[in-house]
Amino acid sequence: MREVINQPELTSYHFWVNNYSQVVAGFLQGLGSRLASFLIGHHQGLINLLLVIVLLGSLVAPCLAHWGYVASSKIVYGAYHLACHQKDSRCLYVFGHKLGFCMRCVSIYLSLLIFGLAWSLLGVNQKKIKPIGFWLAFLLAIPLILDGTTQSLGLRESNAFLRMATGCLFSLSAALWAYPRLKPEFMSLNSVTDESFG
Repeated sequence: MREVINQPELTSYHFWVNNYSQVVAGFLQGLGSRLASFLIGHHQGLINLLLVIVLLGSLVAPCLAHWGYVASSKIVYGAYHLACHQKDSRCLYVFGHKLGFCMRCVSIYLSLLIFGLAWSLLGVNQKKIKPIGFWLAFLLAIPLILDGTTQSLGLRESNAFLRMATGCLFSLSAALWAYPRLKPEFMSLNSVTDESFG
């Protein structure tokens, strides 16, 4: 005689939990795919948005100080000091208070934003622009390196025009080196995420 093994019956609760888990897993997988596709498809817009936020944040510090929120402005200045020396003589001023970035940093980030917006406007024509090589990008960055180094060593004092011009040239080299490379890289990531989530 065969022994009958009693298996617990699947209750409606177990059935619901199993189906719910599958539905949630499918939803998260689809959400991950859509989120990855969005981030990949809009990478340049997101970079531009980040640059706008960084630049506006630099403007927030003097505004807060002007409006009497000194403690809050010190927090913003402290955060921006991680990326910039903020020396008084090398900063732009708003309402009698310096920006969170020096002139050179403002020039770098603002130029990157302008080049990023121009790159976004090129649209399909982006394929026509080939990235510059590393050594050419480095060559275009040499004026910034020389200006900043000789000034830091006390060999000479730079001026506002040189700080902003070298920052702009550096941004141009960075943009021409990086932006043409980003789209193909993100497109290859898009195909990988389609395969992973698809």
